[in-house]
Amino acid sequence: MDRGTILRVWLPMVAGLLVLAWIFHSVPEPYGPTRLIGLLVALIGLAGVILSRYTLGRSFSVAPKATALVTSGIY
Repeated sequence: MDRGTILRVWLPMVAGLLVLAWIFHSVPEPYGPTRLIGLLVALIGLAGVILSRYTLGRSFSVAPKATALVTSGIY
């Protein structure tokens, strides 16, 4: 695993999980089913973002520009 993969995939995943854990534990409300469903939906969304970011690889950019055509993965 190269440094680009670590910075592009694993670092955002760990940061996202830490933010979700902080949000989940920072609110003093009781842990009801709605809150757990919200956490599950957030985790699924985070996984989808990370998977798509990994699939795009070096073709990902914030500004629109054509670098390479991605024809594999979830696209």
